[in-house]
Amino acid sequence: MTGNNKSDGKVLKKKHQRLSPKKLDLKEKKEEVKLMGMLVAETRAVQAELTQKMEDSLLNGEDPRTTGQQLGQVNIMCGRLNATAGDYILGLLDALDQADRDKGH
Repeated sequence: MTGNNKSDGKVLKKKHQRLSPKKLDLKEKKEEVKLMGMLVAETRAVQAELTQKMEDSLLNGEDPRTTGQQLGQVNIMCGRLNATAGDYILGLLDALDQADRDKGH
């Protein structure tokens, strides 16, 4: 009987190990979403900084074209980043919905 208990423990341990990668994968996905959120926040901060710099240039009678060009480039990058993050999150939500449907059947 002690042999059966040991093998039952091994089976339980193997089942637990099979569940772990899914949990780690979910943690990895959460980290990726957090990273994208930080990137979006950082680009927004750069936008605000460049906008302020451009406003200061206008108030001081300086030429704001260089800052305006930089702001335009940052805005383009922000648009691309937002689109990429949105697509990623929608894909992740679809995958989670599919996993729930598969789990239910």
